[in-house]
Amino acid sequence: MRILLVEDCAATAERVSEALTSLGHEADVACSIESTAELIARGAYDAFILDLNVGGVSTLEAGEQLRLAGHLVCFASGVDPQSAPSDALFLSKPYTLDGVADMLARLSPLARRTLAFH
Repeated sequence: MRILLVEDCAATAERVSEALTSLGHEADVACSIESTAELIARGAYDAFILDLNVGGVSTLEAGEQLRLAGHLVCFASGVDPQSAPSDALFLSKPYTLDGVADMLARLSPLARRTLAFH
């Protein structure tokens, strides 16, 4: 899958990007809401991993817009998953390779269904 990771901590973004790549996926990183919009406009992504708070800005609205448009979205945060929509996928921080692999396993069946309709 081609995944856009939206994470404002550069060190964290690098670790997660490396984990995604080691698991056989292609990852791009956006460190701000503005760069996220630019990358989405330029590329087609199979899934999005959105930190719930990027540069002091909530990504909930953007994530919900992506989900309504049929995109696969996983919210991520070091705070309580209750911050994310109850039906959304959630990845807890600190990120681990096992946590990222588990999240991808949960995304994969959704990806197969979603990509079949495109």
